[in-house]
Amino acid sequence: MKKIQANVSIIIPIVILILASIGLFLSFGTVKTTTNSDLISWISIWVAIANTILLYATLSSQNKGLKNQRESFELERFETTFFNLLENHRKQTEKLSVSVMVLKENLQIDNIRLEGRSFFSFAIKEIAYIQESLKSKYYSGQFDEQSDSKSIDAIEQNHASIDAEGILYKELEKKLIENYNHHRTKFANLIYNISKDEWNKMHNSNDKETISVDIFYKTMFPQYNHYIRSLNNLLDFAKRREGGYLHVIISQMSEDELSYISHHALIDNHFKDIKDSILRNRCQLGVERI
Repeated sequence: MKKIQANVSIIIPIVILILASIGLFLSFGTVKTTTNSDLISWISIWVAIANTILLYATLSSQNKGLKNQRESFELERFETTFFNLLENHRKQTEKLSVSVMVLKENLQIDNIRLEGRSFFSFAIKEIAYIQESLKSKYYSGQFDEQSDSKSIDAIEQNHASIDAEGILYKELEKKLIENYNHHRTKFANLIYNISKDEWNKMHNSNDKETISVDIFYKTMFPQYNHYIRSLNNLLDFAKRREGGYLHVIISQMSEDELSYISHHALIDNHFKDIKDSILRNRCQLGVERI
């Protein structure tokens, strides 16, 4: 569009000059006797027209220069602010510090602190555990450390009576893993306060993934909501101008962070653009691999 406008501003003066020249030529051609005074008058008119055209071209060029300078300044100011926001968000991400409870393999509860981007790996797993609980055929209850941890001893004792020589150790390992996964689901019910009545309502829903994300966010958001607000502010600012600013933001994220934001976009439309961009990129990668 800008190129067309520039061409028009050049063409108009040329057309005017041509028309003026044709007019003078026709005037001299149709008038049989022309005095010096008439000739001087026509030349004066032509010079005036030429000066007007030159003035128009000069002013037009100056206006374009000022406009380009203004646009360049606005772009520079926008990008300075954008990259400052991006840097501040990066620092916010690195300073993430979230206190969580985890279930160890011996079915003991431990309190740990997650720093920086390690939080996103934790978040993805927690959402999966919540979803797994909602998809279960029956409500497994909430984890009780004192009683449920005894299940390990029961499994080991029962296996020892069957396999006294310890030959079937892989079978024992498999049973212990299954036992942990079962209690890990119960642990999710405990941490996210999923009662039997609530489980019954959510179990019948067709969108358990969105429900799982919402449960996780409502429980954990006080500890990391500043990250969500920072990213939201950065995205809103990036949308003010066209360009690859969204891709710059995405390029600064880890895979776990991108996966978590894709989940969070289910309950927050502010992050829909990131999710859509991730899906498009993955589709393109899939096509290239084929």
